[in-house]
Amino acid sequence: VPNSTQAISDNVFRGCTVLSEVSLGSGLLSVGANVFKDTAILSNAEKMLIIDGWLIQYLDTKDEKLSITEGVYGIADRAAMDADKLSQVTLKGVKYIGAYAFYRCDDLYRVVLDDALVQLGDLAFAECPFLANVNLGKGVQTIGSYAFAGCETLEQVTIPKSVTTIGTQAFRDTAAYE
Repeated sequence: VPNSTQAISDNVFRGCTVLSEVSLGSGLLSVGANVFKDTAILSNAEKMLIIDGWLIQYLDTKDEKLSITEGVYGIADRAAMDADKLSQVTLKGVKYIGAYAFYRCDDLYRVVLDDALVQLGDLAFAECPFLANVNLGKGVQTIGSYAFAGCETLEQVTIPKSVTTIGTQAFRDTAAYE
């Protein structure tokens, strides 16, 4: 994928069963869902599939903690969706979190993000009913629509001055919204 490519849409390589290698360009700002589903690349991955700085798919459904402290700057759409055992997420150096990235992670209660975060996608942490602790960091510019919707126990969110866009109902059905 050339450096000039900014986005890879959902399902682009899905079903390319013999696809075993890929190189993602440095210009990517988003990676869609299921991009490598039913490929040799995904079937050879163990705990998670990371390609050229992007967490494409989180596969360890029994792990309670996801900690990324270097080498990843983007989380693909739906990368950890429905990871219902996941309770804590620490992402350091991640700039982009895609749509539905951590959607419906039923046990998720703590998220730590650093100042590298620039964009939080639509429904990124939505429907995580026990998510009570989120630190957005000082670099975030965009909070997507419904980003935290349905996070019933989320009581307080500090929105840094760097934020220029907050999507529709980003905090709907949270304790903070009430």
